[in-house]
Amino acid sequence: MPPLPALPATGPAARAAIRAARGATRRVPAGLPLSKPPPRAPRRHLAARSQRSDTGAGAGAGAPAGGNSWIVRDTVSARPDVIVMLAGGQNADGSNPPWVERRSAAPARPRAPRRAPRRPPPLPARRVPPGPPAPARARRLDACAELHRRHGSPIVCSGGGTPHRPPVLNAHGYVTTESAAGARYLLAAGVDARSVLRESASMDTVGNGYFTLTAHCLPRRWTRLCVVTSQFHMPRSAAIFRTLARLAEADGHGPFRVDLVEVSDEGVFEDEVLEARRAREARSLARWEADTRGLAGLAAFAQWLHETHLCYAVPRQHELGVPTALDDLALKSY
Repeated sequence: MPPLPALPATGPAARAAIRAARGATRRVPAGLPLSKPPPRAPRRHLAARSQRSDTGAGAGAGAPAGGNSWIVRDTVSARPDVIVMLAGGQNADGSNPPWVERRSAAPARPRAPRRAPRRPPPLPARRVPPGPPAPARARRLDACAELHRRHGSPIVCSGGGTPHRPPVLNAHGYVTTESAAGARYLLAAGVDARSVLRESASMDTVGNGYFTLTAHCLPRRWTRLCVVTSQFHMPRSAAIFRTLARLAEADGHGPFRVDLVEVSDEGVFEDEVLEARRAREARSLARWEADTRGLAGLAAFAQWLHETHLCYAVPRQHELGVPTALDDLALKSY
């Protein structure tokens, strides 16, 4: 740095000399690099947010946004033509049950009240760190919304009702279906209405597969399906959709691929209720395999469905509208 010149005591000459001296101290000799201030260390909460974002959508199959662990199996390896959400029941007020949509198992610990800042505060106000978040368990609809954000595929909400409970009526006395309740939830979650479809003819999982296939997939030539349901429900659902895909291929459609996304059963039922439902699912799967073993195409399946199945056969319609033979524990899961 050059030495500072002697400055006059006062007057315009003194001010001009001061300006010249300041300019001299700011000059950097040619050939010397400009120094940069050292980088600031990231704040802890920003670093944590960055780490969380690394596990979000696009991190690969089976990795839902935010690193949530509620998707326990995801076989999707490419964009599906359609995402099929199996409804799985409805509450008496028309809302979705906890195994279908996101619910909190326990309320979050309340935050300490925030103190009013002083004026002017000597330092930024210190916040008391909140308690751990409630262990919210995402369910089928949340998984569908995440898959839609990841792949852009349309979502079919499949489900009209169940033979095991009376239909749900809205405030005006009209029936509200499981698929309509699911569609409302997806719209509230930000999914575009043009990307949500309904299938309201089915009353069970067999109908979910058949009517989704015939009402949506075959007319639009959708051959890559992604079926979303709960762990306890997936073995039978996978068998039904894959059998129907095989029958459609026998009629010249396809070829089909059925991907599976199952969400956790954790905390949705009491243990004895979950065991009762799993036992019923196993019995229903064995009966499904026996009933469809000799069918050769969709025409044969449609005949079997409408002549023998409780929910769709006119010869058996007198059996509907009365209490079912389900035990009380299994009934709690519908």
